[in-house]
Amino acid sequence: MENFFSDLDPIDVVDAVEAVAQGYTPLPEIDPATRDFYERHRVTLLKQLEQEIVKRTAKFVAMQGLKMLTGNLADTVAKVPALVSTTRHLACLRLLFEENNYECVCNDASQNCRAIITYIINQKSKKLARTGFDMVPALSTAQSVGLKARATYKFVRGTLGQVRGYMAYDLHKKMKTCSLAEATAAELLGSIYLPKCWIKAYAVRDWDEGWKILEDKMAST
Repeated sequence: MENFFSDLDPIDVVDAVEAVAQGYTPLPEIDPATRDFYERHRVTLLKQLEQEIVKRTAKFVAMQGLKMLTGNLADTVAKVPALVSTTRHLACLRLLFEENNYECVCNDASQNCRAIITYIINQKSKKLARTGFDMVPALSTAQSVGLKARATYKFVRGTLGQVRGYMAYDLHKKMKTCSLAEATAAELLGSIYLPKCWIKAYAVRDWDEGWKILEDKMAST
């Protein structure tokens, strides 16, 4: 079986390229065949997800070493697909917020899905701005110092990643019953227009630690 999680990385390079060709309209309907495929292969897909998380951790460590060796050039090249991916994510997230293609059953809850989508849009907007700065070496250095100082301040106060973690945990919980939550996760995991990203979302939904993947995808850096 195809490994549906082989491109589960921070910048979603493959999905970004594929999804741009798909365009942004209209929002796709939930495909019963895709859901059925997931249910039939659920055990295998969850194993794929867990194995890929282990590989991804090792890959992250290797990439950090590459950045130390090659400096800003490698970092700038890596930012190009990230810029494309983040721009596309923002367009689709705004559509999810504005349209009513997917039923949200969280309207009576203290925080509905659109509140979470608003948070993600704000995070992605910050990421887009920071990615642009990162592609200019002098600005990137200054911004990096500022971000590290801000992160240190949050760490001392005990609030580092606190809101993002809560939002990810809440989205993960809502995915059990809400179609809009599932659609939001599918977009975070690549593209709502690609069936394989819905399969990723279903696996993340059913994995107990799945909220941690969503938390990573909500990062503003």
